[in-house]
Amino acid sequence: MDSCSDQSEEGRINWCWNNDYSRGDSRTKRFDWSRLNGDQGHSGQRYRCRESGEGSRAQEPVEVTLDKTSSTDGQSRIVVIIPIFREIGKIGKVLERFEPGIVDQVCVVADDPNPVILDEIARATVGAKVPFELIQNPQRKGIGFAIRQGFEYALSRGFDIIVVMAGNGKDDPRQIPRLTRPVLEGGYDYVQGSRFLPGGQRQRNPFLRGVFSRLFPVVWTWSTGVHCTDVTNGFRAYRTVLLKDPQVHFRQEWLDHYELEYYLHYKALTLNYKFTERPVSKTYPPKTQGKYTHISPLRDWWQIVGPLFLLRIGAKN
Repeated sequence: MDSCSDQSEEGRINWCWNNDYSRGDSRTKRFDWSRLNGDQGHSGQRYRCRESGEGSRAQEPVEVTLDKTSSTDGQSRIVVIIPIFREIGKIGKVLERFEPGIVDQVCVVADDPNPVILDEIARATVGAKVPFELIQNPQRKGIGFAIRQGFEYALSRGFDIIVVMAGNGKDDPRQIPRLTRPVLEGGYDYVQGSRFLPGGQRQRNPFLRGVFSRLFPVVWTWSTGVHCTDVTNGFRAYRTVLLKDPQVHFRQEWLDHYELEYYLHYKALTLNYKFTERPVSKTYPPKTQGKYTHISPLRDWWQIVGPLFLLRIGAKN
């Protein structure tokens, strides 16, 4: 239990100090959303925020043990990680769609959040039906870095299943059970959401991105020997056993950006973890709403394509 000094004045920020996610003298800062909003939250739920230390590189590694026995007893705890960079006008709508029973915890990791996005998150989590945690990064260090922070949070809190999804409205939280059910009931270790399977949907998919999204899985199928229909879809579920495997080095600095997701995809497939795909929807916003992604084809293409090549030839581990 963290040591927290409660404030007696109603509505005042409740500050707690904790070093779980910091290095050196850096500290983790949290506050309680329910108190900030007049304690209107769901009874018994905690709406907390933590801010990473200014100079911290990453969380301290969590001591874990390897256990490849699948959890199928219905007692597995599920956390969803939602990495965001601004996503103003979008993340609030995503958070409002969560219903009880989908997951046990929602963890948003926000890069360089401004007051506008923080206010949107706070309003969306007033009266939330699912426990909520916010991790703030003062600087934008990459989506891989943000997802890894979520992983560390999940491992340190003893969650069994991790779902990763977009915070810009492309993924529907109500479809999370499509990904977690095969883990809970079928003993799968990794479930990739696919918009191309029967039952999946893709709305307003940009043409060039659609072509790449169909061709890239062919390369992966040929390289790994495991049939894939969708690799670039970030809507996924992992059993935490994958992250505990000593052959999976997800804390490497070269995985700070888009590389991390493809690194884990490769490791899961080549280390013979039980893998499957499930149909999900991927909904892109109308063109009138402006930019639909933070990915730059000219700048970021190697972060997406590179991991498969580098791991295949043994240049990275």
